[in-house]
Amino acid sequence: MDDISHRDLRALVHATADQSTADLLADLSAEPLFDHHDGLGNEEQCRLTYRRLRRLGEQLGPVSKLLSDPPRLFTTLEWCAVTSPSLFLATTLHTCLGLGTIDEFGRGRDDIADWIGELDSLKSFGSLLVTESGLGNSHVGIRTEAVHDPLTGEFVLHTPDDAAGKFMPNVGLDGVRKLGVVYARLITSGADRGVFGFVLPIRDENGPQPGICITALPEAPFLPLDYAAIAFDRVRIPARSLLHDSARLEADGRFHDPLGGPEERLLRSLDVRHRAWVACASALAAVIRTTAALAIRFSADRRTLSRSAPEQPVLAYRSQQLPLVGALAEAYALTSLVNRVKRTWSGAESDPDPSWSSGFTRTVGLVKAQCGTAAERVASECAQRCGAHGMFGVNRFAGYLGLGHVLGPAAGDSRLITLEAAKAMAAGTAYRPPSPRITQPNRRDISQPRIALDLIALHERGLHETLADGMRTAVRRGQPPFEAWNNRSWLASELVEAHITRLTLEALLADADRLSDGHGKDSVIRLASFFALRHIESSSGWYLAEEVLTAQQVRMIPVALNLLCERLYPDAVSLADALQMPGSTVTAAQFSTSH
Repeated sequence: MDDISHRDLRALVHATADQSTADLLADLSAEPLFDHHDGLGNEEQCRLTYRRLRRLGEQLGPVSKLLSDPPRLFTTLEWCAVTSPSLFLATTLHTCLGLGTIDEFGRGRDDIADWIGELDSLKSFGSLLVTESGLGNSHVGIRTEAVHDPLTGEFVLHTPDDAAGKFMPNVGLDGVRKLGVVYARLITSGADRGVFGFVLPIRDENGPQPGICITALPEAPFLPLDYAAIAFDRVRIPARSLLHDSARLEADGRFHDPLGGPEERLLRSLDVRHRAWVACASALAAVIRTTAALAIRFSADRRTLSRSAPEQPVLAYRSQQLPLVGALAEAYALTSLVNRVKRTWSGAESDPDPSWSSGFTRTVGLVKAQCGTAAERVASECAQRCGAHGMFGVNRFAGYLGLGHVLGPAAGDSRLITLEAAKAMAAGTAYRPPSPRITQPNRRDISQPRIALDLIALHERGLHETLADGMRTAVRRGQPPFEAWNNRSWLASELVEAHITRLTLEALLADADRLSDGHGKDSVIRLASFFALRHIESSSGWYLAEEVLTAQQVRMIPVALNLLCERLYPDAVSLADALQMPGSTVTAAQFSTSH
């Protein structure tokens, strides 16, 4: 591939990166502290993560400035994810969720400046304590209480029973200062005012603060961090701990919340998840890019021979190309989608599509969910395609797989996000099903990406009609709401899958349109075709049952995928190299007896 095309591809992939931040991170990549370290125990691994986070803060300056600079924030988090998934998680918890919650709900307050300073300087590390062990990620049921004492102005923070204990915040490491934001029900004058955040020191160099019971959780091999269970035994915290946002609490206990009641307040308090969703999607897309690039570069360099063929790269074999070109296509497609999300989130550009804007928050959650599933799947596949070399920690496949797995339930469970989105879509809330322009699809060349896009839109529309009609029928028959929805949850998941696939393909084709005509643009369009055909093939039962496609069209999909592999193979390494993250020095290691 020529240099111009390669530059165009890198510009497409890294369109939202902040180059000055990438340059600073490149300097960090050269430091031994950020190398892969073998043989560390769990505690050593956790301490290394916090040393890295503190060094990152020294290099980048005050952490709070990242919150007001999305390109810089997401470039940093992507680099963290590729360098060390545990570092990404600790940085996200500190920045987006710990400091981010204080920034969101305590903005403009002078009385909490010292706490912000502690987090800014990384004197203390931040954590968000929301989830409770009894009800998992169902935040509707938060039962930790903060009872207002009008005599002193303080709050009494209390865990009423074991099931209300906070589950797996990163506060378990001895000797490391942690400042937490605890989500609890505010009780004033005996009334439940809803869930608010409360800032308080959790532990310092000498151990937990009085009244705070911390139990370190077992080692988590997928993504090591100092996870813990934590309970509060009538801990008195100062009045300034309350992140009251727009609500007002008078000294005598009188309370006013312009949002209304506890349900509205809970929804507002959970808004902080949305920045974390973008952060997770951004990091996961970076991991997918890196994973695909590592496996393709390895397969191009690794040579093999067989009785039926001379010595040649492993990547020359179609059995290797199909999964790895699939990973490459997914990397480019999801990167285009995540870049679109980041541009909208940061206000870098207004999107002309009203359906995108009206359902944007829901879309962010779905993109986070889709990227987590994809990262886990792609990392597993690529590791296997590197054979025995894929199992070694230095090649990071296991860490990337772990990140995809752990971010599924993190910051809001991806399955719950998916089902809630489908329920809103079925009801037509900020959603209108697409109107495909395609006619006589059973006579069209479905390997053309625009035609494939219309087919996927047709699939989405059909699933939406089936789900919406089914829910209306259930209501007419008097079926209980839980039973009506529970019986159709599989259909809800299929609808969301088709919806997010359509958005992904639209984003990739829009990026392709921005490229100048040439070899690079042709390659991106072929990747789009590969991505689309994979989805159509996986849903071929629906297309055949609805008589949208013929059996012959479905039988020809593997032929079309083979042809795309053949055409993409000569440029596979160049396409992979364009995915290399600015500032990252991660490469695939091959091992031999020589040094």
